[in-house]
Amino acid sequence: MHGVFNSLRGKLSGILNGIDYDIWSPEKDGLIPKSYSADDISGKSESRKKLLDTCGCSDDGLPIVAFVGRLVQQKGVDILLTALEWMLPEKCRAVVIGSGQQQYEDWAKQLRERNQDRFWCLTDFDEDLSHLVYAGSDILAMPSLFEPCGLSQMIAMAYGTVPVVRCTGGLADTVIDFDSSEDGTGYLFSDYSTDEFHKAALRAIDAYNDKSRCGAVVKNAMNADFSWNAATKAYISLYNDLRN
Repeated sequence: MHGVFNSLRGKLSGILNGIDYDIWSPEKDGLIPKSYSADDISGKSESRKKLLDTCGCSDDGLPIVAFVGRLVQQKGVDILLTALEWMLPEKCRAVVIGSGQQQYEDWAKQLRERNQDRFWCLTDFDEDLSHLVYAGSDILAMPSLFEPCGLSQMIAMAYGTVPVVRCTGGLADTVIDFDSSEDGTGYLFSDYSTDEFHKAALRAIDAYNDKSRCGAVVKNAMNADFSWNAATKAYISLYNDLRN
């Protein structure tokens, strides 16, 4: 459909999805152990503790990288799991929840067997648990092959979990690279490859280890507005343009 959409681009408008901040907000979320906000993020550490307890992992201070979504190629699961093979020993701990293609579920389970205290996976989707994962993690991995809009990166930002995403579709429209702008909300990479995702993830990990940089990108992310209020204004504006 790429050529068709390009030929009609003058007639098309893209409007991002929104998220419901009554459900996805660390200030209101009853599924996490302690509320927190962009102005006082201290409560996030309680979610980290509970997440690690749930996963049976010890806390060695390394950042927690999370993936929440379908285990299919579209979501970049192949390059995600390969990169985690490289990073788990010394750079991070990781949590993956979601179901999908059997080959990826099996791969995640095998990775778990080889990294008992470093990696945890649930090859099913548990929405209640996903709240804890968003709140308790430090970095969200979303290396999608393609992504029309995406919600996980928006939710992660609301919880102060920094997204590392491929520069495609709605991910490119919602995440600003922190190394390119002081208003940055995460980290982006372009080429669909394990190496490029790995480099972007390491940039996020380096920032996590720098208190000043980490605080800045987390605050930027939490202050981003992806509410339906913003999307509604875009729909109304488009309607008025068409009417006129």
